[in-house]
Amino acid sequence: MSSSSQAIVVCRQVSKRYRKGEIPVDALKRVDLTLNPGQLIAASGPSGSGKSTLLNLIGLLDQPSTGTIELFGQRSEVLKRKERQALRRKYLGFIFQNFNLLPVLNAVENVELSLYGHPLSKDQIRNQALAMLQQVGLLNRAYHYPKELSGGQQQRVGIARALVHKPKLVMADEPTANLDTGSATEIISLMRNLSHEIGTTFLVSTHDPRLIKNMDREVTLTDGVLLS
Repeated sequence: MSSSSQAIVVCRQVSKRYRKGEIPVDALKRVDLTLNPGQLIAASGPSGSGKSTLLNLIGLLDQPSTGTIELFGQRSEVLKRKERQALRRKYLGFIFQNFNLLPVLNAVENVELSLYGHPLSKDQIRNQALAMLQQVGLLNRAYHYPKELSGGQQQRVGIARALVHKPKLVMADEPTANLDTGSATEIISLMRNLSHEIGTTFLVSTHDPRLIKNMDREVTLTDGVLLS
């Protein structure tokens, strides 16, 4: 296990409280968590346990109510909005349960979205996106639109989009929930291979046992409390 000085994420006593009308809801309660480079980590637990909240906080999509999150050596709560956006663009990737591909763009154009804002020419963007689709086994589907792809193929496009800018950390929210066993197995294998090839850390929110058993590490959440 890497030391905390090598960690890419350190959560210290992180809590998140929402309000539903007049009722306070504690989505996370005093969570301590360290993520090290190149790991595949499953955040497991039932619906409503706080998995998605944890991913949103680490992914800089939300901020904790109390506690601190250190991301790549920077304290998230002191970052300005533009600094948070720059950190997300440079270091983070996101994979979604429902794929979140734009239907009016073909596969390679969807992948290119993650490269906009980087100092690359139009040709460089296209070439990098095609190379990433080749890595996920979809080069022959590069110019197909989402409606022309199976669920497993759409998720592979989503993974290519998340990884094309070589992020150090990818958040995946239930990435196999809408896939059959064959497609899920392919996606799990793909994430493992890419993690080992390029050293990306994956933090995966899931209650899919097929996925959990293939992770390097499992942390379990129940009612906002991290149990392991």
